[in-house]
Amino acid sequence: MNTGTSPPPSRSALRKAGSIMRKYMRGEATLAEFQGAIRTMQAHRSRFNRPMVDLNTELRSLASQLSIEASVTQRLKREATIVEKLCIREPGLDFSRMQDIGGLRVVVDSLAELIRFDTALCDRWSDRIVDRRDYVSHPRESGYRAIHVVVSESGLHLEVQLRSRCTSSGGCDRDLR
Repeated sequence: MNTGTSPPPSRSALRKAGSIMRKYMRGEATLAEFQGAIRTMQAHRSRFNRPMVDLNTELRSLASQLSIEASVTQRLKREATIVEKLCIREPGLDFSRMQDIGGLRVVVDSLAELIRFDTALCDRWSDRIVDRRDYVSHPRESGYRAIHVVVSESGLHLEVQLRSRCTSSGGCDRDLR
């Protein structure tokens, strides 16, 4: 019985789509090829909706269990931003390995709550964490401070950004030393 849904794009189809997008931007692929690559990207991007909702629910539940007031939001990376990232910002990036198509953000009030939330998240999801980068302890040169945790959910990688209002505004720098 046909359910009307097609299988998700394979890794090789995603790599090929990224390559075609770059070639098109250099004038080396046809519009039809580019449009096919965009359809592949759209099919892949749409797969992140349900896992993001599930993670959002889990993050809200964790905050509640920890008695932490948290703002939890989610977003799908815009199609134009995916193309720009693949073709301009990171032209060597393998599209099948892009880890921030689906993203969630958790904002808490204080650095202490951020650390508590991060610790609990890492304990609870230790088997699902693919990567973790701590830009609070080691800020970027730009001053950016947050913790990024890449989580595997339903076979996809989603990025969870953890930050406090202090790290967002820079107004609590004395607490970060």
